[in-house]
Amino acid sequence: MRVSKGAAPIVAAVLGCAAMSLTACGGGSSTAGPDAGQNGGGGDGGAAGQGNGTLTLAEVAVTPTWDSYKMDTGGYIQPEQAAYDTLIRQNPDGSYKPGLASAYKYTDPSTFVMTIRDGIAFDDGTPLTADAVVQNIKRAKTVTGPKTSALADVKSVTASGKDVTIKLSAPDPELPYYFSETLGMMISPKALAHPESLTKTPSGVGPYTLDQTRTVINSKYVFTRNPKFWDPSYTAGYKTMVFQVSSPSAILNGVVSGQYAGGAISYREIGAAKAAGLKVLSQTSFFMGVWTRDLKGPFGNPLVRRALNYAVDRKALQPLIGGGMPTATVFPPGTPAYNKAANDRYSYDPGKAKQLLAQAGYPNGISFTAVNTNYQFFDAYAQAVASQMAKAGIKVKIKDVSSAAYGAALFDSKIPVMFLYYNPTPGAFLDASTLFTRKGSFNFNHNAFPSIEALLKKAAAAPSAGEAGTLYQQLAMETAEQAPLGAVTNFGEAYYAYNPKLVANMRFTVFQVYPFIGGLRPPAS
Repeated sequence: MRVSKGAAPIVAAVLGCAAMSLTACGGGSSTAGPDAGQNGGGGDGGAAGQGNGTLTLAEVAVTPTWDSYKMDTGGYIQPEQAAYDTLIRQNPDGSYKPGLASAYKYTDPSTFVMTIRDGIAFDDGTPLTADAVVQNIKRAKTVTGPKTSALADVKSVTASGKDVTIKLSAPDPELPYYFSETLGMMISPKALAHPESLTKTPSGVGPYTLDQTRTVINSKYVFTRNPKFWDPSYTAGYKTMVFQVSSPSAILNGVVSGQYAGGAISYREIGAAKAAGLKVLSQTSFFMGVWTRDLKGPFGNPLVRRALNYAVDRKALQPLIGGGMPTATVFPPGTPAYNKAANDRYSYDPGKAKQLLAQAGYPNGISFTAVNTNYQFFDAYAQAVASQMAKAGIKVKIKDVSSAAYGAALFDSKIPVMFLYYNPTPGAFLDASTLFTRKGSFNFNHNAFPSIEALLKKAAAAPSAGEAGTLYQQLAMETAEQAPLGAVTNFGEAYYAYNPKLVANMRFTVFQVYPFIGGLRPPAS
């Protein structure tokens, strides 16, 4: 989801720390071999003395398809990583390193080259070649998925020997990020010829293999170690990985009892988790706000969108959410577009909101219905926002729907207003292009913000990181001024509890909502 880039995790919705999440982004290149660490596969004991135990992790949901170009990440990421390795791998700090591609680099801002490893085969025995990678990437032009629009600017993709060369119609610094997620999960050419088979069974190069005899769809997914996987250190800790679907309310007790080694929890459960001896991970993982998707009515006037921003008391909302911070932009600290002045652009001022509404031609205020879901704290957040906005003459009717219905509503362009929960990414280009450009996959009504698009285009083509950073800072302030999404109000944190008696040293990858599974190990005996 981006200037034609994709990731709508499946959306970009977090649905807590669980079912969905949009993500996207990251830059960098490397020619080094795989290094040690949890997320890359490698290290922590290497391949020697591979463990033969079972690791069971709780999931709120598991991907409904194994077609990688139709998969989303977020809360689906762990079983996806069991089934598929990626061309490029992401480290916990957001940097990148080789995966199925042994080396990769931009030779110029619009040309990206990857070298595919020798001697690797798909699980059906078909060799992984540069030609197979080309077939996969070309699918972005023919398949509609939550992230396929990320590759909309791919002008050509060709193979020469072990090298895959991608030519872009416009600079895009985020290709390493795309290929570290579902777009980098290669499918066997045999399965590509019969994609209907991917509704039940993955077919790629995975560290684990789905055991269909022990798997119960929508309940329990059992994966066993792939003995032919190219990087045995990735699976050195466990012979079997089980992903057990559980209700959010049951996960904490399951981790405490040892039924699960880990699972997502809410911030209200942190104290109980720590008191029970669990380790709790937390990090900023999503932003939220009132998303004005259809700009044909009052929200087409930036004065109205600014009024929404003055009508919310972000500091008062934060305790309902947990960790994080108030914000008026989508770019959190740690990204090149984080701009404190833009972040703090709006104070809580109902009087100012009323003044702007009157100036825009709405002296009696406005009213609208916003779709929401009651997962975790989302309902309490929406109710609080509606109460605050009422003081500024803005009447909000909340329509709560199930998590599944909310996920479907995200892609329904006929729904004019929603409460949005979205996972940002380590870079700025991907999120900005996904959300704010006319071709962005989360800009369902193709709303136009020419000044934002112009700044983004300049930043993507900037000759140095410093110049790009300056432009991204300007971009952040421009998005705060124009409020293209409506009112972004707060950043929230994802929380994940794990049982240190069952698994050691789990950790988050930056802005993700679940820990990655590569290189996990049992606790030292």
